[in-house]
Amino acid sequence: VINISNISFKQLFMVFGIIYFIIFLYSFVNYPRLIDIKVLLLFTIIYFIVIFVSFIFNNKGNKIKYYLYLVVFILISGLFLLMFKVIEFSYFIKLFLIPLCIFLLNYLIRSKNISLKHCTYLYLILLFIFSLYVNVSNRLILGNYFIIKILFLIIYLIVFKYLSNNKGYILLLVFIILELLFNNYNYLYRFEYNIVSDNSYEEVINYIKDNDDSLIYRIEDNYSKSSMNYPILYNYYGIDYFISTIKKDFVNFFIDLNTFRLCDSKNSIFYDGSYNLLSSLLNIKYFVDHKGLNNNDYTKIKSIGDYDIYKNEEYLNYGYMVEKDIEKINKDINGLEYINNIYINMSGNYENILDKVEVSKISNGRYSFYNSSDKDFYVLFIIDDKYEETVLETGYSSNVNNFNVSFNNNLIKYIEPNVVYKVDNKYEADKAIDIYVDCSYNDLISDVYVYYYNENVYLDDINILKENQFNVSKVDKDNLIGYIDTNKKGILFLNCLYNEDLDIYVDGVKQDKIKLLDTFMGVYLDEGKHIIKLKYSYNIIYYSLIPSLIGIGSLLFIYYRKKLIKK
Repeated sequence: VINISNISFKQLFMVFGIIYFIIFLYSFVNYPRLIDIKVLLLFTIIYFIVIFVSFIFNNKGNKIKYYLYLVVFILISGLFLLMFKVIEFSYFIKLFLIPLCIFLLNYLIRSKNISLKHCTYLYLILLFIFSLYVNVSNRLILGNYFIIKILFLIIYLIVFKYLSNNKGYILLLVFIILELLFNNYNYLYRFEYNIVSDNSYEEVINYIKDNDDSLIYRIEDNYSKSSMNYPILYNYYGIDYFISTIKKDFVNFFIDLNTFRLCDSKNSIFYDGSYNLLSSLLNIKYFVDHKGLNNNDYTKIKSIGDYDIYKNEEYLNYGYMVEKDIEKINKDINGLEYINNIYINMSGNYENILDKVEVSKISNGRYSFYNSSDKDFYVLFIIDDKYEETVLETGYSSNVNNFNVSFNNNLIKYIEPNVVYKVDNKYEADKAIDIYVDCSYNDLISDVYVYYYNENVYLDDINILKENQFNVSKVDKDNLIGYIDTNKKGILFLNCLYNEDLDIYVDGVKQDKIKLLDTFMGVYLDEGKHIIKLKYSYNIIYYSLIPSLIGIGSLLFIYYRKKLIKK
């Protein structure tokens, strides 16, 4: 860069081109769901094979014979791939485009005297046009203002090339400051959505907001499935997320509870709100039903269009007092056992909400257990890790991700593996209940768990936790303030994710925060009344200014050093 004034414009263009294509290939590798690097490599290989074969055919006398050989070779190899289901029939037909391309290229080479260098230039031009289209049209790769960023890069190169004197450094400094201001606005202040996906859903959310005076509560649904960040889009608190910066601890918490739904990546969480045991703990007050599931654990309060709004009467506040035993919970168990232990150790009420039932495996996809109670029960299917590999290789697909379950030949709604599902116990007592799983990968089911649900114990635990709740009185962009009047000493469990940059103050004094369930945040409290304040620290943003200040300082140093040398 220092000696760029001695480089020709052609060399400068080559450097710029290399940088651009490195960025583009980086995008290919790091966003395989958007652009498949295998497709790019396959296209490149086929392109140059076609080019080389065209040049070889150009020097052959009897070209018809060699074209026939090529067609026969493609026919045999295509049938072989088709037979072993490597390709589909549509791809088999497309293979015969190769001889046609070779014929056309051979004609151009013969009539226009095209060389291999020209073909390579053509490939690079096509790749550049395609990469420009991808980068401009897809905000996930290089951002909304990709063209502006490229212009900034070109401006820097021109400044270095043609203004290598002191004025060049001043102009460069101006451009750097302008770019910093632009990026500052673009990434810190420009928060807005330009679309609203569903007007009826927006009406549902507005109805809930207008009829609830609480400052913080969560809403979940069985509709969005993390395809968009609905809580951000419609401005409410929720759990569903589809975002690359989601904390892995939060994902792991859902995995530990076997409620994580693997769609096509691990940067999304879809929780439909129907699992009342978890909903209450996580401050979920409302459940929006889009599919007519008629959730019996919540109270239906309103229907708007195709949506039913349910209220969770047993929801817990944003924070509540729990026993210190919560720090000793063993999570290396199945999800139903884990949430049972969470309630036991939070409330101090050592009765089981969930009682385990022995399940017998009859064959792949067929199971049975003895129905010894009239209580509803939860069922959990644990899928082998190979299932996850299958989904990640093939992408989200209904024939891979979904399966149907029957109890005594009564088909229930479709469910997904590694997801807890509650069943209304309408079956005959003191008789066996047969479970049948209808899917294409029954052999991947490693375990099936069934637990009877003790609703009275659940309500007792909820009432214990409700006795000492944290009431939020103020929320702004930096702080969350509230109060609690607790009749016991213990831990205040907060529903916010543990964050090093989030500080907790109790009665104006900063406290040491603790990590609970490897995911959430808490603080030790004594008995009595307390004012609690959560304050977010912006130190990380200030730290990010350090490299920029070093860069600006270095340019100023170079500028004044040159002036001193001249003197």
